[in-house]
Amino acid sequence: MTDKKNILLLFPRFEEGFIMGKVPLGLAYIASYLKARGHYVEAYNLIVDPIEKIDFGKFDYCGITCLTSFIAEIRRISAIIKQQNPDIKIVLGGPHPSIRIRDSLEISQHIDFVIVGEGELSFTELVESEDPVSGEIAGVYFMQDGKLKGRPSKPIKDLDTLPIPDQRIFDHGRLEKRNPFRAILASRGCPFKCFNCQPLIQTILPYRLRSPQAVVKEMVFLNKTYGQDYFGFIDSEFPMNKKWFRQYHDLIIESGIKFRFHCNARSDIIDEQIIKGYKDMDITRLAIGVESGNQRVVDKVLNKRIDLNNTREIFRIAAKHKVTTHAHFMLGIPGETLEEMQDSLDYAQSIPVTSVEFNILTPWPGTRFYELCQEKGWLAQDLRFEDYNEKRLGVVSTDKWNNEDVMGFYRNIRETLVSKGWHNSPDGSVYFRPGEKMPDNETIEEIRQQDHTG
Repeated sequence: MTDKKNILLLFPRFEEGFIMGKVPLGLAYIASYLKARGHYVEAYNLIVDPIEKIDFGKFDYCGITCLTSFIAEIRRISAIIKQQNPDIKIVLGGPHPSIRIRDSLEISQHIDFVIVGEGELSFTELVESEDPVSGEIAGVYFMQDGKLKGRPSKPIKDLDTLPIPDQRIFDHGRLEKRNPFRAILASRGCPFKCFNCQPLIQTILPYRLRSPQAVVKEMVFLNKTYGQDYFGFIDSEFPMNKKWFRQYHDLIIESGIKFRFHCNARSDIIDEQIIKGYKDMDITRLAIGVESGNQRVVDKVLNKRIDLNNTREIFRIAAKHKVTTHAHFMLGIPGETLEEMQDSLDYAQSIPVTSVEFNILTPWPGTRFYELCQEKGWLAQDLRFEDYNEKRLGVVSTDKWNNEDVMGFYRNIRETLVSKGWHNSPDGSVYFRPGEKMPDNETIEEIRQQDHTG
């Protein structure tokens, strides 16, 4: 019989850019899987929970989510953890370790293991192994005698076999009061290969869907057990499959539960029937990644392959059915021109959308744009990964423009839209169309996080 372990799961604090005040759903899934095996688990989101309150001495393993921007903070907190408990094993997981294994192990001398890809099976096998440094555990890597050891990860074939993620494990009284237990996933991965795609999505291929029955079962459980009446679908696209959505819609209506929700979608997948289905189930916000208002950039530079005229029509249909919409755009895309950046601003103003968001393209490690910028020498030379911030900093200079040009255009967007009556969010990235009511800060933060899979 496997010895039961005490496990700590942490989502690091980050001051700017990606600030997730919600439950980190990936860690909640791992928590449920470990608890189902009989292990003791505590979990904290350090953005809202003070690290000083945690007793590190009682844990055998500590798993930490690692995004590229978290490197400096992970270096700091791993030293605190090891100082209090030298015997604890610190394990990093998430997009950065999945893309840069050796670099992640070298963030700090205190890092013992990294996990590549999905963590439920790999992390559990690691903590239950009698020989964790055998090098035989799929998805687990470590350094031994200066050499990297480990085995590639294996995707979870049937997502329905996973227990319902334990989001309540993060409730220490400091999560947002409005509704902290709301994130949900119907799928993992993404079949599209857009060059700007988040590394997190690309590292959990192949694309897999949960059954409509499993998703509805989770929603009914959370609704009946905890009174949860709001769900945020953080899938890259919801839905990806129209037949799946029809089944899900019918099951939800049959269930009789009352809730509201938001989701992301590609404009070339949804249609008026889908939008009507959203409306039936009381959608609060539909977010669509447009990224650029220039068709050449969409097709040839981003490899996104959506038709901007069709996208405009989807926004029109959504407005007709009184569905609140949000559009994501990027600036400073390697391969676009300053004139094409202006096309994005013009397009954003021309569509009947409730709100728009502009971010500065950040070539995260693992994306095609990072490879391209490395090849071309377009990255700022003295920049560290932990300095990356899509809300504040341009890190790319091409043969057509430099990062100062991009930052100047970013500021110009605010001047242009605000002068025309658009309302600007406090952080400066989200704009609400004239006549639209400005939501509270928590809703704005939720909008900014909607394109992250958490």
